[in-house]
Amino acid sequence: MNKSIKTGALLVAGVFALSGCGSSSEAADSGSGESSPTAALAVGQDQYTAEELEAALTAAQQAMGFSGIVDNDASVRAMLEMAGFLSVTATPAQCATLGSSLFDKTITTGNSAAMEMEGTDALLLVSYEDASVPDERAEIGEQLASDCAEFELENKGMTISGAVEALEVSTEAPNTQAYRTTITQPGGKAEIVQVQAYSGTVSLSVSMFDPEDAAAAVDVAEETINVALAELAKK
Repeated sequence: MNKSIKTGALLVAGVFALSGCGSSSEAADSGSGESSPTAALAVGQDQYTAEELEAALTAAQQAMGFSGIVDNDASVRAMLEMAGFLSVTATPAQCATLGSSLFDKTITTGNSAAMEMEGTDALLLVSYEDASVPDERAEIGEQLASDCAEFELENKGMTISGAVEALEVSTEAPNTQAYRTTITQPGGKAEIVQVQAYSGTVSLSVSMFDPEDAAAAVDVAEETINVALAELAKK
């Protein structure tokens, strides 16, 4: 995949990661009825500090045997700002939420960290002040999954068209969503498998680019999220 396609794929993956766009499986839905953290939650009762998130992902990376780096909160914020997804024209119009969600409460109230997996695959971890933001993202995501099953985004002269397909998924988080996004722009196509998990104040999103086997990619994402959750539970 050339650099421009990879960049476009990264932008769309980040947009979906933070908007929570996807479709929950029945197994994931069964535990997602609570709208706020409770004592039963092992992860996400309170907001984690940026240092705690970085430490959790560093430990998870070692446990999984990944060789990439872990980006701290400041690095993640800088990368999101560099993405420049500030003004998006969308078709259907309601899909503009995919772009605008990058620059709302995630930046102002969320602490974050990101972990490189294999190649360009990555896990983005965000912890908010309370569970209202992840809850909102999950609700928006369920609507966008139907409204934006096929979409087009235009930003700074670059147009990306895409199609979204829900995938089966289950993790230790109370709510998990997964989907495969195929995007097309001048120069070629790219495929992204996204797995998004919510636990109270915490959102974990794995983005995997051009996997040979989508189901196998979901399996790796599930394991990675579960390991990260286990490390967060120690904090």
